[in-house]
Amino acid sequence: MSPEIRGRATAAVGLVVMILVLAIGGVIGREAGRVTTRAIFGDTNPDVLSRPWTTYEVAGLSVEALSPFVAQLQMPEVSEAVMEFVETYEFHTTEIGTVNVSVSRATYRDGVDVSVEGAAQNAAQESARAMGMRDFSYSYEETRVDDLSGLFSRYSVAAEGGGTIEGRSLTFRRGQTVWQVQVLFLSTPNGHQIAARVLESVRFPR
Repeated sequence: MSPEIRGRATAAVGLVVMILVLAIGGVIGREAGRVTTRAIFGDTNPDVLSRPWTTYEVAGLSVEALSPFVAQLQMPEVSEAVMEFVETYEFHTTEIGTVNVSVSRATYRDGVDVSVEGAAQNAAQESARAMGMRDFSYSYEETRVDDLSGLFSRYSVAAEGGGTIEGRSLTFRRGQTVWQVQVLFLSTPNGHQIAARVLESVRFPR
């Protein structure tokens, strides 16, 4: 490897997580736009909570939802230097009424410095930016699911036409793999209840 390529690769190490997370955030942001559009027609029907939910195995974790998750995104287009440090990436979504649920998993090569905090915050910021970054707020706290420590994040942004779009996410790391489960919804009692049920159902099967 030439000195020039080595220098680019070294610089890329610190940017790998940010670049991939921005790609994730872009997709999540587009989904949030769809939620915003549908929100003007009203809240999710409350019978969604009483219907039978199913536990799905997706991207190495299990989570409850009403319908199967669909793969939405392959490896994002990034520079050759960055690609040297990425093993795999996947992104899946489903909908529960007007609530959007996404699950992502990214695995980085040995030696890449992975930041859970950066992954969680950048995804939230990019989602908000895609929606115009109006009245954006973000907070997080530590949490734990099974044997994994991680972050539970909350964020919100003003929706076009009134109301607020809320985001809730769980972000975890095991070795060089980072998972994120994110829920986007109109800020209503039904939306909050659905988001809580989804995130409380997340498990990491052994």
